[in-house]
Parts: sequence; C-alpha cells; structure tokens
Amino acid sequence: MPRDISGNYTLPVGNPVVTATIIDSTWANTTLSDVATQLNGVMTRDGVLAPTGPIKFTDGTAGTPSISFASAASTGFYRSGTTVGLSVAGTSIMTVASPGAVAVASSSSSLALGDSGSGQYALLATNSLYLRNTSPYLLLRDTSSGTVDHNLSVGSLISSSFSHLQFTGTTRRNLLELDLIKTTAMTIAQLPTASTVPGTRAMVSDASNGIFRAVVVGGGATIVPVHSDGTNWVIG
Repeated sequence: MPRDISGNYTLPVGNPVVTATIIDSTWANTTLSDVATQLNGVMTRDGVLAPTGPIKFTDGTAGTPSISFASAASTGFYRSGTTVGLSVAGTSIMTVASPGAVAVASSSSSLALGDSGSGQYALLATNSLYLRNTSPYLLLRDTSSGTVDHNLSVGSLISSSFSHLQFTGTTRRNLLELDLIKTTAMTIAQLPTASTVPGTRAMVSDASNGIFRAVVVGGGATIVPVHSDGTNWVIG
C-alpha cells in the first residue's frame, strides 16, 4: 500500500497473519511485492537510489543545522523564517534572504567572488573591495534608484556615494592608465577617521582654505582634494 501523508507505511490487506494458518501464495506474493515496491522507493545510503521528488528537511538552527555532515554535525544549512543560513562549527557565517539579499557575518574574514585559483576574482574583506585581474570592469549599481551605474574600468573610474575606494595588489599600474577620476565631494564631517584609512584620498567641499599639505579645517566653502596620512586628513 502507498505511504500516508506522514510517510508511514502500512502492510496490504491480509496482514498480520494468523498463527497456525497455511501460507497462501496470493497473500505471500501480494505482501512481498508491496514490500519490494516500498524498498525500491526509498533513498539508499550508498546513493544508488536517488530521490524522485522534493526532499523536505526540518528547519534546524545555526547550532544544529538540518543539513550537516557526519563528521561535523554543527556545520551545514538551516532555515530561519524566510532566511536560509550557512553555519560553520555552530556559528552562522552567511545568510540568504528573500528576494535575494546575501549577508556575510562580520566575524568572517573575507568573501571571494570568482575563481581565486586562476587569479580572476573580487575579494570583500575588512570593509574594502579588492579587484585582481578583473576585466573589463566592475559595475556598481546605486540601489536607491536602480538606474545609476558606476563603472570601474581601465578607461575611466567614476565614483559616487562611496566613502573611499582602495586599490592594492600587483596591478597598481592600471590606476595610472585611468583617463578620468571623478569623486563626489563630501563634507569634512563625513570623512572616516584618518587613522583607520591611511593612504585614502577624498574630495571635501567645506574646507576653510586650500593650503597644500595643511591639515584640512572645515567651516568654509572651498573644494579641495585631501588624503589621510594615517593621523590627519591633509590637503593635497
């Protein structure tokens, strides 16, 4: 007989058998055929029999994921509401939520996008975006409007609505090949702490003067380029 909605199997009519009765071929063949059908409809440990329909799992948690590994029971996938998460050693390191938002835990060191083995990848780490041998460009979209694109390429670099961009690695020469760098000016109050972003450049719109190499001071209306020397934001 087929299984019920909960997956419970029931023997066909004629079971259980009665003690001291003669074995009947109709009963035996019908029962054994039904058992064989049920055995052929299950997944096997060796993977020979694959599922033919959707597989349903319990939700689980980050500490006890519903899909885990024999040698790492606290590493795997779990569900929380409309979010699907990935946990490692009992700690959630990534979640995917409707309609497609992907979040990486702040404790994770980095997220590599692409083939790191071939050197073609983008790396997100410690609040920075590192590009290595990516071509022809990386497209950043302004999600507030959904229509404004910012292209980072060999030919041009247009930056808008970003606090800073940092280039590192062995392909720094590409930065010298840029025809145009356009940075949206911000106020001095919007600059990050200089000691946290040494070497970073920006444009401010409220400097009190434009004296080269002077520590930038606000209160004015002068637009000047600035850079962090590791301690202060300096004009130039």
